[in-house]
Amino acid sequence: MKPLILTLIFAVIATTIGAGWAISEFHSRINRNQPENNQNLMAYKQLGQAIGKTLDDFAHREEFVSHWKNKNGIDISFQDRALFLVPDNLAQQSKNGEPLLLESTGEMSLHYYLQTSNQVMSIVLPINKVSQPVLLNTALTLLFYLLVILVLLAWLYPLIRRLMKLQKTANQLGTGDLSSRVKTSQFSYISSIENDFNRMANQIQNLVDDNRLLSRAVSHNLKTPITRLRMGIDVLEEKKDESELDKYIKRINYDLDEMESLVNTLLHYSSLDEFNLQLKKEPIDLREFIPKLIENEISTSIKVKTSFPNDSVIINTDPQYFAMCLTNILANAVQHAKSTVKITIDLKNKDTLQASVSINVEDDGTGISERDLPHVTKPFWRSQNNTGTNGHGMGLAIVDRISQWLNAEFSIGNSTLLGGASVHMLFPGE
Repeated sequence: MKPLILTLIFAVIATTIGAGWAISEFHSRINRNQPENNQNLMAYKQLGQAIGKTLDDFAHREEFVSHWKNKNGIDISFQDRALFLVPDNLAQQSKNGEPLLLESTGEMSLHYYLQTSNQVMSIVLPINKVSQPVLLNTALTLLFYLLVILVLLAWLYPLIRRLMKLQKTANQLGTGDLSSRVKTSQFSYISSIENDFNRMANQIQNLVDDNRLLSRAVSHNLKTPITRLRMGIDVLEEKKDESELDKYIKRINYDLDEMESLVNTLLHYSSLDEFNLQLKKEPIDLREFIPKLIENEISTSIKVKTSFPNDSVIINTDPQYFAMCLTNILANAVQHAKSTVKITIDLKNKDTLQASVSINVEDDGTGISERDLPHVTKPFWRSQNNTGTNGHGMGLAIVDRISQWLNAEFSIGNSTLLGGASVHMLFPGE
C-alpha cells in the first residue's frame, strides 16, 4: 500500500508542477510577441513623444488629430491634467517625460504629459485585445486540466489492470479454485497487497488440505481401535473368567489410550496456527540448551552423541517452539535408531558477520527411501516399512511447520555416517 500512496502523491505533484510550468513558459513565449515587449511598441512610444512635442503648442491640433485618425486609424485625444487621475508615482513618471502604458481588457493606450498646455495626450493603439486574452486563458486552462487528466489516467491504467486481475483471481478462489494466485510484479503499485493475497490463498489452501488430510487420517486411525473396542466389549459380555476379563479390560484400556493419544496429537497439530503465532525470540546457547533438552525430554536406551564447537553457539529464536521442534526430531530419530543418534552443531561462514548455525541429527536406523522422502513431512504419513512403530506420523510435519516460523531451512535425507535418516536445520545469521 505504501508504494501506491507514494506514487499517487508523486504523480499528482509532478503533473501539477510540470504542466503548470510548461503552460506558464508557453504563455511567456506568447507574451514576448505582444506589443508591450517588442520593437513595435517602442516605435509607438517614440512616435507619440514626437507627436506630443509637435502638438503641445500647435494651434490647429484638432484638425491634425482628425486628419491623423482618418489617415492612420489611431485615435488621439487630449484632456486636462487635473482630470487624468492616476496614482502619484505614475503621475510623477509622466511629468518626468516618460510615457505611461495603460492596458485594460479591451484596449492598450499610451499617455504623454504636455508641459506647455498642462494636458495629457492619449493614444489608443490599434491592437485587438478584446477576445485574445479570454480565448487564450480558456485554452491554457483546458490544456492544464487535460494534461493532468492524461497523466493521471496513464498512472491509473496499470493500477486498474492489476485490480481487475486481483478481482478475477479472488473470484476464482471464491468459487473453489484454491490454486489461483496473482502473478506478482515488482513494478506493480499494489505488489504488497498481491503478496498478502497470495499468502492468504496459500494459508487457505493449507488449511483446507490439512482438514482433508486430518479427516481422512482420523477416520483411518480411529477405525482400528474402535473395531477392537467393539470386539472387546462383545467378548466381555461372554467371558466370565476373571483372568480373561482382566486381559480384555487391559486391551480396551490400551485402545482407549491410543485413541486419546491420537486426539491429543490432532489438537496439538491444529493448535499450530500461524494466525495465533507470537514468537518471543531470545539468545540461546546450544551447548547448554541441547544437553538439558536431551536429559529432560528424551528417555531411551539409545545412545545420543553430541558434537559441538569449542566456543559457545548462540542463535536468536523462540525457545519454546525451538524445543518443540528439536524434541520431535530427536524423538523420531530415537524411535527409528538401532543404537545410536548423533547431534552435530556446526558454524557456516563463521568468518563473516552473517555466520549461520547448522544442526544435524542422524541415526543408525534403516533410513528413508528416495520414494518416501517427498512425503515424510505430510501429517499422518507413515512409510510402509515403519507401520509397526509407535506414533501417528506427525512429528516431522510439526517440525516442518515450526521451521518456517523460525526462519530456519529444514531438510531431510540419509546419513552417510550412520546409514540412517538425517534431519538438517540451518539458522541464518542475523
